[in-house]
Amino acid sequence: MNGRLALCLVALAATPPAGLLGIAVIAGAATTGGAVGATVAAAAVCTYAYPDADRIAATMRALTPEPVGPSQWADYAALAGIDPTTVAWADATTTQRDTVLDAAVRSLLYTHTPAAVTTPPLIWWYGSVPTDDDTNWQTAPVPGWHGDLDDYLGALIDTYATIDDGDNSPHECIPPHATACPQPANLNAILATIRHLESGNNYTENHRSIAAGGPTGSGHPSGAYQYLASSWDGYAGYTEPFLAPPTIQDARATADVAAILDRYDGDPAWVPVSWYVGPTGAERVRTGQWSPAYIPNPAHNTISIGDYQTRWLDHYTTVALPTAGTTPNECPQGGLAAVAWAETQLGAPYAAIDPYRFGTPVWPGGTLTGSRGNTYTFAAGTAVYDCSGFVIAAWRAAGVDLSAQYGLYGSQAFPTSPLPEVHPTAIAPGDLAVYSPVNDVGHIVMIHHIDPDGTVRTIEASPRPGVHIGTVDWSRVTSIKRPGGDRQ
Repeated sequence: MNGRLALCLVALAATPPAGLLGIAVIAGAATTGGAVGATVAAAAVCTYAYPDADRIAATMRALTPEPVGPSQWADYAALAGIDPTTVAWADATTTQRDTVLDAAVRSLLYTHTPAAVTTPPLIWWYGSVPTDDDTNWQTAPVPGWHGDLDDYLGALIDTYATIDDGDNSPHECIPPHATACPQPANLNAILATIRHLESGNNYTENHRSIAAGGPTGSGHPSGAYQYLASSWDGYAGYTEPFLAPPTIQDARATADVAAILDRYDGDPAWVPVSWYVGPTGAERVRTGQWSPAYIPNPAHNTISIGDYQTRWLDHYTTVALPTAGTTPNECPQGGLAAVAWAETQLGAPYAAIDPYRFGTPVWPGGTLTGSRGNTYTFAAGTAVYDCSGFVIAAWRAAGVDLSAQYGLYGSQAFPTSPLPEVHPTAIAPGDLAVYSPVNDVGHIVMIHHIDPDGTVRTIEASPRPGVHIGTVDWSRVTSIKRPGGDRQ
């Protein structure tokens, strides 16, 4: 794939690309990002680390004259509320076909792993996300395109960065995963951040309340923390949140924040996710069923889960924590951020099987057969990885999406990938060592550190030990790749 990417590097606080209440957000009360203090800076590639469904669909329309063919119409028309047996593809209007494409891209982006810019068009034209040993997808045909699927995705990546989809709302970046650099959990700072984003610290905010005749579909949020009327449920004898005095509203929020922190091991990065999409939604994000790009209840919300979380953490780390007298943690960047996240997965088992090999969605339970005929048995909720899925997940947690930016899904693509190469004498944590195949199966490992005696240690997912710290096998290394730069 040729061309160069227009990258947008933004400093942000560390957070998972994920996260009780189903509480609505008032978009006008949210900040738009702002400058982030150096102590919490963490670079993220905002153009690609945050896939936008509408922009993907607009890009697909720009690349081929008719992206919705008969087979896609049959497979996806129902997502737009159209019965393909009643309305045939040949009789469909341009508007109907556009509606089907938009609905399908949103569905594919939010429900498939990895949630990358290239994932919906890849499934659209190829039928699935490639397995780790799939060598056929790159040469698959794309109707109406002058080259193969590999060329198409290269053009899509470049066009996506610049196309105007008519949506000028800001989209933030996904910073490094919070488990790699969790921020301190200060209750006063958490409450202050919720109040700031939800209501602008207005305990009597009630313009969408039942009392004010607010729209039913909004859930009637009110008060400083914008509890939905149903979530508030007559707490302390007050029919709506804004009718309760500040002490009562604070007490309810304090109890709910404590429950969230207890559920997510004290990590405050899960507070905004739980606050925005409720307990069920937060679990769907945690397990990979929902992408951070998902916009809940779009009739009343205009920003995605990840947007909201990023804005929340920006205010929390740069304003609320310092005001509360707590120093934010300094977070690693680049390769160090990828390694820091990878360390949190030590001990996770190996499984070369889609879609679980990227860590999310988690294992559903029971025994399944992988792409190479191997069977795997794990308890429900287990995060599993194969070698390429692990390094892709680690670098995505650091803000670099190897699938979206470089078209990388499996180990077989790394040797010829456009990732910049570095000389072995310049090796650094986070670099990727590409191994020669054994029995036609490739392998990819990430550099963890270099011992004082010069021994290069890896962190990798391998069949028997799973995710572990190992040692580079120089007899198999064919190249060293460094993520994070422009495609060459």
